[in-house]
Order: sequence, then structure tokens, then C-alpha cells
Amino acid sequence: MAAPLLLTDLHHLFEDTATAAMAAQRELDHRSVEAAHHYYSIPRVQVAAKFGLSVDHSGLIALLLGSGHKEQFTHTLQFALTAIPNPAPAALPPDLTPSVTLITEPTWMVDPLSRRHLGDVLALALRAGRCRFAQPAAPTGDDLAREAEEIEATIVNTKDDSIGYLVVRLGDGGIFGGHDGVFLLEPGADLQVTVFDFLTSDQDWTSWSPFAQWLGVWTQWLAAGRPGNPVNSATIPGSFGSIAFLDLAQGLWQAYAAARRTLSGTEPSYRIQNVGTELSFAIPPSGGGDDDTPYISSRVSLQIQQAAGQERLAVRLVAPEYLLVDDARAAFGQQLAAATQAVLAETADPERDAIAAALSDRNRRDAALVMLSYRGGHPKNEFLVVHPAAWNGAEAQFAFTCRIGKHGIESVKLRKHLAENAVSNDEYVGIHNHLHAIRIWEMAGHWTVRS
Repeated sequence: MAAPLLLTDLHHLFEDTATAAMAAQRELDHRSVEAAHHYYSIPRVQVAAKFGLSVDHSGLIALLLGSGHKEQFTHTLQFALTAIPNPAPAALPPDLTPSVTLITEPTWMVDPLSRRHLGDVLALALRAGRCRFAQPAAPTGDDLAREAEEIEATIVNTKDDSIGYLVVRLGDGGIFGGHDGVFLLEPGADLQVTVFDFLTSDQDWTSWSPFAQWLGVWTQWLAAGRPGNPVNSATIPGSFGSIAFLDLAQGLWQAYAAARRTLSGTEPSYRIQNVGTELSFAIPPSGGGDDDTPYISSRVSLQIQQAAGQERLAVRLVAPEYLLVDDARAAFGQQLAAATQAVLAETADPERDAIAAALSDRNRRDAALVMLSYRGGHPKNEFLVVHPAAWNGAEAQFAFTCRIGKHGIESVKLRKHLAENAVSNDEYVGIHNHLHAIRIWEMAGHWTVRS
């Protein structure tokens, strides 16, 4: 692996490339005059690199050029220099930070400020009794008051404009007898809250309906190409996992601005374009090699956009680690295709034939949601799979948890039956551990956009 390149020297990579391209073109021009015949020009220079990051105890960031396979963080960087004959004068960008940053998040994410507001709305509705109950055994006023006290500190929610918000107060998921609080919040309704489960419930099951609605939002989002909500911001995200994201983003911008200054007013004329990087926090698969695709990977991209005379830094959350997409999802799909018997071993009649048909259907396999679902403070290659299937002439879902080991998918446990629209306390653990994975991702600061 090459020697580390300090982030403070990143601008040299841009500037030196620009200087070398211009020097080479000048040499070609000079030789063309001397030799009285044409030399080829350099219309475009494309730079692409894969790198790892190292952060020392003082916070100093170094870029490790090379494959980066031994690093938890593997990233890509690219930019291009394009020859521009007779360029129009253009204002130079600010040196230190962009004037505008465009933040794009998945459409279903709820920012921290809105989340706190929703927590307040839910707590007030619970205290005032503005709620309906999906369980036969309704909570008492004391139960609701206790939920209201806990809700703000542990809220996890997912947005769907058609139904409102799913809010889950994470407890122990029934593992030690304390249920999660599961609520559907509709702020504009007369009865704003539907209570599906609560801490002191003595029921041994939880309705699947609110989770089916929530997971349907993710299914639609994936089918639509993972659209995002763009928000203009005056600030840059502060962190992305253990990476000082602000420092890295500013370093990229400063390198770009320095290259623009180097290229400004020079002959031959070049413009720096397509500047961007994608950061990926990845956890290697269990027992896998350096080149194996990680199943756990959060990705965020930075691009410098040039349009209508305005330059801005565009930051996009490509995927959070708790939902598998792209190459991670494709790699899991290959494992799933080989795991039919492991899943069927956990099923029983009369559902076995329907589940076997669903697992053998490539389209249904590709439509399955694969999510992290683990216990503990560090992500593990353990998953919750929610798989579509046909049941009694209608679309339904079954779910199972599993882990990936050296020999593929193992430790399969069925978590939701085709014939049921509810899950037992034991089966609910799969959903609870997935929500726990979301919480760990957020607590680790893997995506901090707005305070």
C-alpha cells in the first residue's frame, strides 16, 4: 500500500494533476511548432482512486491510497480535467467552505428536529388519552403516562405520508417481559395515536400491520430507485461514523477551489469537473476474504455540482447500514438462493409449499427486504428477511432471521408466518433487534445532518 496522504495535502493531488496536464499540453504545443506537424492534444484527464482512511488519536486524517481492503473504511475519489477552448470568465469559488450545501436524505427519514416534535405530540396525546387501542387489553392511564415519560429518549420512527408515523419506544422487546411501545401517530386525526403494544402488556403477541405498512414504504422507495429529499443547508454534516465528515468535506472543497485557482486564466485552458467521492463504512463478512462484498455498509456521497454559474457541495446518504442495497443486497441474494432448505427446515405445513415456491421465484427473492437484526453494541452479520409470497390467492409475507457464516446462511429462525397477521413475543424479537440496529447506527453518529 502506498504511503499515507494527509488530508491537508489533498489539494496537492488536484493541483499537481492540473499542473501536469497543462505542462504536458504546453510541451505538445511547443513540439508541434518545432516539428512543423501536428501532435495530439490532451482533451481530458480522468483521475479515479480507491482509498482507506486512518484517523489517529489527535483526529488527524490520512488517506491510504490503494485497495483499502484492510481498512474498515473503503472509499472512492474521482475528478476530471477537460480542455475548454476560449472559456468564458467565471468567478472563483470561496476558498474554505461552499456557500450552499445540498443535503439529500432518503424520503422516509425523519430529521432530529421533527423527531423531537413528533415525540412531544405523541407524549401529549398519550397523557390526554387521545388514542385508540389495537389490543383487546387496553393500557391504563398509568401505563400511558409511563410510555409518555419514556418516549422522547428512545423514539425510532419511519415516515409514510399516507398513514402518518410509526413510532417505537425500544424496551427489551419482550425478551425479559417488558414490551416495546408500538404506536401509529397521525398528527392531524381526532384520535392521533393507535396503540399496538405497550410496556406492561400481558399479551403474548403484537400486530404485524404497522410493521407491514412501514416496510411497504421501504419497498416502494427501493422500487422507485431510492429517491431522496434535497434540503439546502448552510452547514455540512458533522460526522459519518468515526470519520470527521466535516473535515473531509471541507478538504475536498478546498482541494477543488485550489485547483480552480491554478487553472484560472491559464493557457491551455482546462476546467476541473466531476469532482466527487463516495465514503463507505463497511464491516467485513464473517470468515470472508478481503475481496468479498461486505453485507453491512453505510454509504454517503459528496459531489461538487456546477450548474447555472453556481457551485455547491452536494451530500447524499446513499444507504444506511441497516438496510441492504446494491452489491450488498445482490451478494445476500446469492446466499439466499442457496439457502432454501435451511429456511424450509424451519417451516411446517400448510405453509411449506408456498414458502418453497416463493424462495424459488427470482422476482420474489429480489423483492425481499434484508435488514440488520442483532443484539449488542456493534453491528453483526445477522439479518431479518421479510419475503413476499402468495397465500390463499393473495399477497402475503413471511419473515425469518439468520446469520451468515463461513458456509453461508445459517441459524435460520422463522419470525412471521404467512397465515398470521400477528407475531408472538418470541417472533417479535426479529423486528425489535432490527429497530435496535437502527438505533445503534444513529447513536454511533453515522449520519448527523441537522442538530
